[in-house]
Amino acid sequence: KHIYNVDGIEDCPRNAFKDCEALDEEIVVNHRLVWVPNSATSCQIPDDVRTIDSTAFKYCEKLQTLDMPDGNVRIPEDAFEDCRYLITEIVSDQKLLCVPKNRMYYTIPDGVNEVCGKAFKHCKALQKVTIPDGVKIIPDHTFDDCISLKREIVFNHKLLCAHKTVEDFVIPDDVRDIDIRAFDNCMWLKHVTI
Repeated sequence: KHIYNVDGIEDCPRNAFKDCEALDEEIVVNHRLVWVPNSATSCQIPDDVRTIDSTAFKYCEKLQTLDMPDGNVRIPEDAFEDCRYLITEIVSDQKLLCVPKNRMYYTIPDGVNEVCGKAFKHCKALQKVTIPDGVKIIPDHTFDDCISLKREIVFNHKLLCAHKTVEDFVIPDDVRDIDIRAFDNCMWLKHVTI
């Protein structure tokens, strides 16, 4: 695939190529990746890209692998939310942006201090998450799509996500707060003990 750095254009609106279904080439404007084809299964971001547009990967539901350049690339939190099959872990500036979608067990890497709210989107097979001590921020609703979890997720005394496959759930003693969607997709839940 070819990447075109459009010379002479100073700026490009975020959604300029939004409905260009037949466009099969990535587009880079002023070191900003603005478009990746919807049909892409892989993408290698060139070394001169410094920013990824929030809609660059919009509708790239088939994307599986992504090669990022070494160095500082600014990436918005929602950049990969439509990438249902992405198996590349993406960490930028100590923030976990995307978790491989095919994992059943996942450990947040050391050095990550923040988890993006969309990082676990489409992780429907995920059964267990390990959170190291260095993580300081995990937003509410981060684990909403994790419908196969076999264990609850408690972070900073807040129940973020309940065990999805039990009938009886006991809220752990260290929980002081419960996420408004902690019990989403708990289809078999019949009894909660507080």
